[in-house]
Amino acid sequence: MRKKLTVTIMIVITMLVNLAACGGKGDGQSEIIGAWKASSVETSGVSVDFAQFAKQMGVDVNMSIEFKEDNTVTMDMIGTKAEGTWAQKDGKYIVTSNGADQEYLLQDGKIIVEEEAMGNVTFEKSN
Repeated sequence: MRKKLTVTIMIVITMLVNLAACGGKGDGQSEIIGAWKASSVETSGVSVDFAQFAKQMGVDVNMSIEFKEDNTVTMDMIGTKAEGTWAQKDGKYIVTSNGADQEYLLQDGKIIVEEEAMGNVTFEKSN
């Protein structure tokens, strides 16, 4: 009886370990789904709060992006609204809008994107 109980416990433990390893999509895509808002900007090695940066620039704007499960995105980039698509490639997310691609890196629960006009912009999930 004791041997049968030990075997049963081992089978249950093995099943639980396998289920934990298979949890979610496993491709990291579920992490990016949702609405993100710009939280900071890094220019010339100096990082500042995005709202503070916008105020210094004399504008009252936001930057946000929403990644949807159907691989589409909606963006509000400093007052310019756009739509596009996204795909995961080589550990990065490629957003395509108006015929142009831009790389987004998901790192430590934040999205980092290199913006030509500003430098690195960090986005945090807003929901």
